[in-house]
Amino acid sequence: MPAGINNYKRAKNPRDFFLSEEGSKYWKDYDFIPEPTSAEWNDVNEFITSRKKRMIDEIQTRYGLSLEITNSTSNDVGS
Repeated sequence: MPAGINNYKRAKNPRDFFLSEEGSKYWKDYDFIPEPTSAEWNDVNEFITSRKKRMIDEIQTRYGLSLEITNSTSNDVGS
């Protein structure tokens, strides 16, 4: 993805960007993005948690690696 587009999309809601005429052509450039109709788009914590799980699962499947994730006690999104 061109750097200019990547910079531009950060100022928009990701779902809005990917559903726009301009952004829809980049959908295939991203891994682990939920389907456009997924409820994950409506909840930032669910979006991050689900995407993180899919990424970790892929690492295990593809490379046979297991990750130990420790959760912090803060309210950081995705922790």
